[in-house]
Amino acid sequence: MVTTDGLYQAYSPGRSIGNAYEGVLNSMQAIAGSDIAPDVKKRVDEALKVLYEKNSDDPTEFDFDTRTRMYEKYLENAKAYAKA
Repeated sequence: MVTTDGLYQAYSPGRSIGNAYEGVLNSMQAIAGSDIAPDVKKRVDEALKVLYEKNSDDPTEFDFDTRTRMYEKYLENAKAYAKA
């Protein structure tokens, strides 16, 4: 490991970089997100309606595993165009 004065010091027996990495991950905290502006949220929802089907269990949510037919056709056309 590198010390605060920039020198290298080997990890003591029983310690590894995995221990330090785990400590870094455990100390990380997510930054609180801000609310999305209503006009942006509306545009995102409109885009999602074009791309994904609604969730059958909760119609207010989108099922990101089920693409709309229009989006599937777009992906097929894009793939064909890339191969041409």
